Amino acid sequence: MAPLIEPGSSLRVDWNWTLCDFGDIIVYFSYRHEALIAHRIIGFTYLNKKKLYLVQGDNVFYDDGWISGNEIVGKVKIVIREDKRVINLTVKRNRILGKLFAWFSRVGISSMQIRKFIFLCMKKNTVPEHGGAIVED
Repeated sequence: MAPLIEPGSSLRVDWNWTLCDFGDIIVYFSYRHEALIAHRIIGFTYLNKKKLYLVQGDNVFYDDGWISGNEIVGKVKIVIREDKRVINLTVKRNRILGKLFAWFSRVGISSMQIRKFIFLCMKKNTVPEHGGAIVED
């Protein structure tokens, strides 16, 4: 989930979650990996009146597949980075950014590509004039 959740970060999780939405970071049990995983919801659908969630890490190009609500064990509310910086995922700005990252993931753009684009724009103090593609100097 880098760059949002970096190695060494701690998570504050709402274990009594009731609703999960597009862009939320959830903790679910992966039967394939036999482990708890924190990934972002990038889609949902209904099958036989049951809601299914499509989840994916921010820094990968493939999703984890569809999971049921029964596999979700919690919803990440706060990220505490190793440098003690606190990121509250419940504030409006971060909820909007979460939805934006989910949309980018859904169309195949990783968060590291977004980060690189933003860094290049800040470095040059402008948006590239060549259609937004990232070009190395």
